[in-house]
Amino acid sequence: MIFGALFALATGIGQAATVETTDFITNPDHFSGFEDLEFVTYATTHLEDGVLVTEVNSLQGIYAAFTGWGAQGNRSWYANGGDVGYTDIKLASGAAIDSISFLAGNGWLKNPNYVHYQLLLGGTVVQSGTVESSLGAWVGFSHGGFDEVRLAGTYYPEYTSGEKQALAIDNVKITAAVPEPETYTMLLAGLGVFGLIRRSRCLNAGDPRAAV
Repeated sequence: MIFGALFALATGIGQAATVETTDFITNPDHFSGFEDLEFVTYATTHLEDGVLVTEVNSLQGIYAAFTGWGAQGNRSWYANGGDVGYTDIKLASGAAIDSISFLAGNGWLKNPNYVHYQLLLGGTVVQSGTVESSLGAWVGFSHGGFDEVRLAGTYYPEYTSGEKQALAIDNVKITAAVPEPETYTMLLAGLGVFGLIRRSRCLNAGDPRAAV
């Protein structure tokens, strides 16, 4: 229980992430532009600069050359023909995310573009919703509290998990979460308290390790 509280403190859980609709990350720690992908690939995972992108429940692989929706460069990430799953983004290291942003579009080439999202921490959904934007616009989330992002894209606002979706993304930018200095202090203090509690329990139980 104590470790759970310390983990929550260090990762910033409990605060809601802020939805962003501008190119607000100027110095990302990690970046994926998908430029190394083939024209069409049946691989459904892509690792670049520590950013792991996975297409879940893909039907026909990735159509990387689909860029007319507003992507930058010659490649983007698009489930070929859409799919009935979602795009999953996380850091390969498993580290918590402070901020993430990406260009977003859809395979129908229709406006407005709706990005349906779930933010997760340790496999548990901590925030979800829908962002309305235009094709090729920036979408993102800041202020941390998550380590995984699941995305689906449609041109209509209502969406149910498992429906056909056709999200396209490009230029994924991520800044990793770093605890504030005061968080380190509180974390060390918490570990100290845990040590005292453990020593007290050992003394009460007559455990000789308490004298160490």
